[in-house]
Amino acid sequence: MARREKTEKNGDWAAGEPKAILNMMPTTYISIFLLFSIIISSLCVLEGLDYQQWPEAFRNFSNTKCLRTPNNCTLHGLWPDNDIGNSSNRVDAPFHNITDQNLIPTLDHLKLVQRWPWAFCFLYSGCQRTPNNFTLHGLWPDNYFVHLSNCAGAAFQDITDQILISRLESSWPDLLELDCKGARGQSFWGQQWEKHGTCSTTPNDYEAYFNLAVDLKNKHDILQTLRQSEIWPGDYYHIDSINSSIARATGSQIQIKCGKIPFHTPVLSEIIICYDPEGTTVIDCPPVPKKGPCWEEEGLVKFLLD
Repeated sequence: MARREKTEKNGDWAAGEPKAILNMMPTTYISIFLLFSIIISSLCVLEGLDYQQWPEAFRNFSNTKCLRTPNNCTLHGLWPDNDIGNSSNRVDAPFHNITDQNLIPTLDHLKLVQRWPWAFCFLYSGCQRTPNNFTLHGLWPDNYFVHLSNCAGAAFQDITDQILISRLESSWPDLLELDCKGARGQSFWGQQWEKHGTCSTTPNDYEAYFNLAVDLKNKHDILQTLRQSEIWPGDYYHIDSINSSIARATGSQIQIKCGKIPFHTPVLSEIIICYDPEGTTVIDCPPVPKKGPCWEEEGLVKFLLD
């Protein structure tokens, strides 16, 4: 298969060797993307905008841990573009408009996302309350390779079951309101249902979805787990210490999110525990690379309290 090089004269691509490409560039700067393209050029055909990737090369170049490496080129995407490499002004269709069930990714796992209220109120303005315990951000059905959201399901109606309302106010409060009778009403719960709950195993029963989320939260007291490991709000810790403490208690790999504003140490923001699609068994969360806010100061984060 002929490789292609870009000529200095007219910018057209012609048959040649990768060495010709490298000779045209400053030796002090070589695009990682270009090198990656050279590596897979003899294995994958990049014709037009049908981009394919060689799984083994992707695994070697990516910071994430691949869950599988098929022995064939796989699609990275089919990307509409124009002559100047700009794909803006495109129209994105909501994912749930796809009707062919064979094209819709399956639910692989649930992410129980709990946030630390003091961190949330530090990062975002408008907080009306800061409970001294982790609260639910959401229960997010997900797929290992494609993000699930806004699936087909029942429309949200204000919850009238007072027992469920009490459970949600305690475990899943809207921190931007004093209670669910405020101006926002139950809109926070409604947004979580429409974006995430409709992709669950009970897309037509939002009360079952909310009850499951609270039940799962109550299985593991994150704050108590951290205290047992001598990790207390108000101090600084390495992200690995927090991770190890909760992983030991749950018996599985978790995910941690941090927040960062300029001139401040990153703060512990959210803890994510993963479950099987039915929510019956704790499972390992997908691995995440060691980068982003949690690692801006070599893994040191503050477990904020004020």
